[in-house]
Amino acid sequence: MVNSCAKLFIKWLRSSIRETILEFKPAIIKQGIEVEKPIEGKWVTLEEWEKTDEKKRNPNLENEMQSSTIELGRDSNVVPGECKAEWVFDIDKERGKDARKNLYNITLVIRCIRPQAGLHAETYYNDKFGHTRNPNPFACISIFINGKEAFKDKLVCNSKMPYGKDFGFGNRVEYNLNSLIEKLRKNGRMTVTLKVNEFVYWDIDFLNLEIVTEKRRFKSWVPFVVGLILSPLVNLLLSPLWERGLSFLWDRGLSLLFHFIGI
Repeated sequence: MVNSCAKLFIKWLRSSIRETILEFKPAIIKQGIEVEKPIEGKWVTLEEWEKTDEKKRNPNLENEMQSSTIELGRDSNVVPGECKAEWVFDIDKERGKDARKNLYNITLVIRCIRPQAGLHAETYYNDKFGHTRNPNPFACISIFINGKEAFKDKLVCNSKMPYGKDFGFGNRVEYNLNSLIEKLRKNGRMTVTLKVNEFVYWDIDFLNLEIVTEKRRFKSWVPFVVGLILSPLVNLLLSPLWERGLSFLWDRGLSLLFHFIGI
């Protein structure tokens, strides 16, 4: 009973005198083209498009891509197909071991510069005459973290893009990775793998790993209270020693002075 009460008191005391401070770290940013090679399936970058024979490449892609862009799901001639691509983040290297050990919140943000791009899917027709056009029911993407599937999204709630025939899902999508924090605290190296099904396209300019850390510290009033308690004790203990020390220095100093002037 006594031990239980003591533990409860210590727990209460710790929670009373300490607080948690959240710190927003600068995001770890990877460009789309910083993808690990080789890449599985259909994909294209501006560099790859420029290498392709002019007669074979699709001219529209030149205006759709930035130097940082990779598009998953089709090649330079816009031939569609599945694709799987990887990016590697190292929290220890980019933000230090303390950030990794004190992780509080972590979010993966995948962005495209162009507002009418990003994650989108082709439409399909309900009948052979093409009378009814609906979002592609097979549109699906998967996200793997360190080889394990963390998210699988069916793009069933997407809306038709204002321009063009595709149905868009967004030029900025976010995935919260808090369920992986315990594992990431032990190992800050993280491989993000994106997979798109056929007829799904993902224009990616940047992948941001947004990190929030927590830091435990004493509340601002604690040092003040500790000082009030310790000051009288310190004075009580040191005063006699201080007085004896001053007396010794005074006597010794006078002796040296008299010796120097020859008295």
